Amino acid sequence: MLAIQKRYNVKGIVIADENDILRIGIDVICKERSDLEIVELAKDAAGLENSLSKLEADIVFLNLHLIKTDCQIFIKRLKSTYPQLRCIVITENLTNSLIIELLKAGVNGFLKRDFTKTNFFESIDTVLNDRLYLISRQVDTSLHINKENSRHGQVEFSIKELQIIKLLCEDKSNKEIASQLNINIRTVESIRIRIIKRINAKSIAGLVAYAFMNNIYTFSDQLLDSIII
Repeated sequence: MLAIQKRYNVKGIVIADENDILRIGIDVICKERSDLEIVELAKDAAGLENSLSKLEADIVFLNLHLIKTDCQIFIKRLKSTYPQLRCIVITENLTNSLIIELLKAGVNGFLKRDFTKTNFFESIDTVLNDRLYLISRQVDTSLHINKENSRHGQVEFSIKELQIIKLLCEDKSNKEIASQLNINIRTVESIRIRIIKRINAKSIAGLVAYAFMNNIYTFSDQLLDSIII
């Protein structure tokens, strides 16, 4: 286990992953940039929490498989204890529902397990600028959402569009949405494509992130359920 105090004006990074090769590989990659420093390589969740209590860390890359309890509760605890800590999760299965749960817990970015060096550095620079970094599970593209400049008011949606956005956030298929809203499946596809283009997203996962970050969709919001078209 590595544990060092970071140098002045250098961002301290913690890698929490059980894979020795991944941890060592990231450590080597970080040496390419003088403004980054690995301050801890943790193998489990307990080791991560123990290290964070002793170190100055700016970003933690967290493999969700390390968390044996509820991921959302664990990350909420980390963010509550260390509010300035940026958390980027690494996972194989990045579903829309998982994105929403983890965004609500305070996650700042998402990486697929097979991320590249470019993805890695992009994610660091993005979250340090208080933006959301997301790698879609369908395609290897990234979406950067600026929390300050991205506002629901900049894009106006019809009630039908809002209903479709909500259902997409709940992982509903085009067929399920068409059935629930009593419209043609081609209409759903057309509206979905139009929404993604209007918000400059690159995928459904990007749309989900946009909806959550702009308060279009929340777990407690039942407004659209009560609207009858």
